[in-house]
Amino acid sequence: MKEAEYLEIKVFMGQSSYYIVNFYCPNEKKLSLDTIQISDSNFLMVGDFSSISHSWGYSTIDKRGETMEDWQDKHHLILVNDPTDTPTFYSRRWHTITTPDLAFCIDDIHQNISRKVCDQLGGSDHRPVMLPIRGTKTPAHAQLPRWNYKKANRGKFETRANELTTDIVTEVKNINNVVKIYNASIARAAKESIPRGVRKDYNPYWSNKISGNTRCTHKSKR
Repeated sequence: MKEAEYLEIKVFMGQSSYYIVNFYCPNEKKLSLDTIQISDSNFLMVGDFSSISHSWGYSTIDKRGETMEDWQDKHHLILVNDPTDTPTFYSRRWHTITTPDLAFCIDDIHQNISRKVCDQLGGSDHRPVMLPIRGTKTPAHAQLPRWNYKKANRGKFETRANELTTDIVTEVKNINNVVKIYNASIARAAKESIPRGVRKDYNPYWSNKISGNTRCTHKSKR
């Protein structure tokens, strides 16, 4: 099976630089996500992943969608897409609209990035997507990665927590320093055994049709 195609570039904007990966993988090709080099900061990956997941607007999830989510959690990436965004692909053959085009980034970019699906261009099946990046100022309510406890390796966590805390010296030491060392050890064990990531909340049972038909009523009591 042929592997995915991608292009890696480094873009300089003022005094900042961004590492960007443009990714393309149709259904007949292998995702090969482990071949991607992910930098610790200013990393953005965009493209056509041909995968299905609730996280980016579908009502189901397929094997590729699960692989994408596992990869995202492994590298602590944040999905820029919102599940309510306009679909980006129109199939002329099947007359359906889907969202194969995704964007993932490191948390430092997510604080300043937005996503906009533009109008269809003539001759193309895909809608263009704009991802403007603002300045480096951090907003007051930045979205942080969350622990994915469902995929936690609890056995590894228990083993690593014991290994990292067994030799902590408590005698003749400031108790506050001991607590800091202990907490840091537990946090390290968690990072090594519990994946983290951020995906926007979605309600799979809700739809635009339901929203349009919903009416709120209020009865006053005397």
